[in-house]
Amino acid sequence: MKYSAANVVAVVLLSGTISLISCCQRGRVTRVRAPPKPRPPPPPAPPPLTIKNCPPSRTVFTSLGKLSARVPPNPPVYDSFNQLAVQTSGPNLNDLLPPGKHQITYRATDKYGREAICRQSITVEIARCSGLPGVPANGSISCDPKLQTLAGTQCFYSCDNYFQMAGDAQTRCLSDGTWSSLMPKCKKKCEDPIMQGQNGTIVCSGFPIRICLVVCHKGYELSENLSRGGGYIYCSADVGEWSHNAQDGCVKSSFLLESITSPMADPQHHIEQTIKILKLGT
Repeated sequence: MKYSAANVVAVVLLSGTISLISCCQRGRVTRVRAPPKPRPPPPPAPPPLTIKNCPPSRTVFTSLGKLSARVPPNPPVYDSFNQLAVQTSGPNLNDLLPPGKHQITYRATDKYGREAICRQSITVEIARCSGLPGVPANGSISCDPKLQTLAGTQCFYSCDNYFQMAGDAQTRCLSDGTWSSLMPKCKKKCEDPIMQGQNGTIVCSGFPIRICLVVCHKGYELSENLSRGGGYIYCSADVGEWSHNAQDGCVKSSFLLESITSPMADPQHHIEQTIKILKLGT
């Protein structure tokens, strides 16, 4: 049906809609509903609320020889709107914390009533070494029994009589669970001298003063180094060093006389007599 401007009346209803009424068409009033007014779009949703710098979980070791740890405080924690989050549970990081796991909770609330939560786990472990360091052969070790293997424990090495230490005499348990030095070795003082080749024989006495006599085989004679002492070399357990080096003990003889280069009948007897002379001298 077509309507002219003369017979159409616009009526604004209380509901806000507009009705078009045509008047006097064949004695009837006809109502035509106008299209509804479009609704405005809803306001945009606010961005999500989150904790943007939640502190990471961490493990803290106790100090040397201690059974608790003071954990450094966290930096300020903020939400996604740059508002300060509040710690709602957990220990105060300025306090000493015992060994174990501790949980800290941070909470943020915005104007819409929403909440964001983050949790940080802190583990406190006692700094200790996995076990006592080894005991060197021909030696011993002594540690503080109160500390056992806690960080800070000191252990001291010692060697048996007639043995000398090669390495550090003490070690310390570090906070990373390792010992500060390797186990030393206890080496025998005045170890048997070694002579190059098979050109002679070395006969030695025991401790505490070791005396060795180098006896050359037929066709060989004492080196210039050993000939000054008549073939004798000495080592005191207090010093642990030989008076001469026996490695080049016997060299090819420049003499043809067999009696000079032949070994003595009883070198051990000569050593015993020399020891007696030394004892008389002391």
